[in-house]
Amino acid sequence: MSNLDEALSQRHRLSIWHVYHSGLEHVSITPFPVPEKEYWSSSSSDSHRRPHEDRSSQSKGYFLHQPSLLFHNTPRTLRHGSEKGGDPICIIKIGAFWKNWLIQFSDDLKNVIDPRGLVKWECRSNPDNSISSPREWKGYKVRSWRVWGESGGEYHRRVNARRKALKEEAEAEDLMMSSKGKIKTHDLEMGAVGESTSSSASQGMEDSEEEPQPSSSTPSLPAQTSQTRLADEAFLLRWQSPFSISARTYCFEYAGIRFSWEGTRDIHYNHTWNRRLMPFNHLKLVAEISGPLEEEVLLAQHISSFSNDKLGQLWIFDSAVTKLLEKTGHPSKWMKTTENNERFSLDLDWDVQQSRLYELIMATSMCMILGEWQKRAVIRVLVSLCYLGLVLSH
Repeated sequence: MSNLDEALSQRHRLSIWHVYHSGLEHVSITPFPVPEKEYWSSSSSDSHRRPHEDRSSQSKGYFLHQPSLLFHNTPRTLRHGSEKGGDPICIIKIGAFWKNWLIQFSDDLKNVIDPRGLVKWECRSNPDNSISSPREWKGYKVRSWRVWGESGGEYHRRVNARRKALKEEAEAEDLMMSSKGKIKTHDLEMGAVGESTSSSASQGMEDSEEEPQPSSSTPSLPAQTSQTRLADEAFLLRWQSPFSISARTYCFEYAGIRFSWEGTRDIHYNHTWNRRLMPFNHLKLVAEISGPLEEEVLLAQHISSFSNDKLGQLWIFDSAVTKLLEKTGHPSKWMKTTENNERFSLDLDWDVQQSRLYELIMATSMCMILGEWQKRAVIRVLVSLCYLGLVLSH
């Protein structure tokens, strides 16, 4: 019996997510199909509901936002909801040539990210903005100029307007201080300083000699100088063996458990043509449970789509994730922190989608789905160029 058949036979609670392109760079993850983005009408597929599919417990969805900033390979943010303005879950950074993906989580991420979708400059971990640890933040300045198409146009205008106002205020204060200094020098030369006004004049001198505030154009240090700002948790999704028969395998660890995203052809019989025509496009996530009897647990599966607007379907076995969390024996792994920094325990039977492991599964799935799609696009371009070269050579 295959992993998929075994998972379905155990009547696991199943969440099916539909993954679509949203514009050129963003990705939308919804619990229900979008008919206009399907390869063909979804009426037939809706009439044949997937076995044991539980749509009542699904949330509104997720959104993978890719900020645009010229000359920068900006990290993505995974967010709740269907828009880029939703609450951020984590930051996702891609390594060179898809070698690894860095995923950073923080309960305070909403205050770390600016409206552009980037880490604020004042929230960077190091003054020189260097990165030496997976948990460190890299900040992004708001430049005085902006290229059309970059993210956060309104935010950029607002920041620069505030800078200009502060600069004008500082210049006016400097002009006032210099004029007071000239008057004082002139009065001393004329001998016009009387005994009765000495106390008030000295007080005015103290006020005028206060150190002026630096302008906003001066680079500022992080708000926390005595303690480096770090992400709460960071995970590295690594490409195991690029040049092997398991070239599509990526691994990460959580709570001492090894997780592996792998290529698979074992998909549901309703997707027979997907398996036949796209045998190397599908993925699965398994957890390797160590012990007297080593066990592999299927947690998620991605089924690629024929549609240009759709990346495919993501199946996540919620009850399998719940059982795995219970097996870890770490109650902290199913704790949640509110905006008031209050921690409470999740009901894993109903709130598993709010757990860190579920969010990590969603984040790593986006890494795999996007990475594999980008690799296939590069291969198609290379094949097209080779074919064009052969045609031109003849």
